[in-house]
Amino acid sequence: GEWSSRRRGNVVAQKDPEILTLQPHHNAGVTLTLKKSGAQCDARFDGKQYPITGSWPKGSTCMISPAGARALTVNWFKDGVENYRATLEVSEDGKVIIESGIDPAGASGKARIVYEKQ
Repeated sequence: GEWSSRRRGNVVAQKDPEILTLQPHHNAGVTLTLKKSGAQCDARFDGKQYPITGSWPKGSTCMISPAGARALTVNWFKDGVENYRATLEVSEDGKVIIESGIDPAGASGKARIVYEKQ
C-alpha cells in the first residue's frame, strides 16, 4: 500500500510530504520505498542488510524484520554502520502507519512520523 506523511509528531508536515510504500517481496520480506527521499530497499526477513537503490549515497543499506503482527523494524546503515532504527506500526484498520525512530547513537533524539493511507 501507499501512505503519505501528514503530521510529524504534533507538527503539520511540509507541503511536499513523504510517500511511503510497502509491498510484499517474495513472501519472505518487503519492498520499502520512500518516494520523496528517493530510496527503495528490497529486503528479506533474514537478518541481512540489503542495498538501498535510488538517490541515496553509495554504501546505504537496510535491514527489515517483523516486530509483531502489524509492525516492522527497519534499520538503516551507511557503510555497515547503523545510523537510524525505526518501528513502523500499522493501525488495525490499515489506514495509519506510525513510525517511531531513534538514532542508535542517541545524537539526534527520537522521531515520530504519522503516515495516512492514500
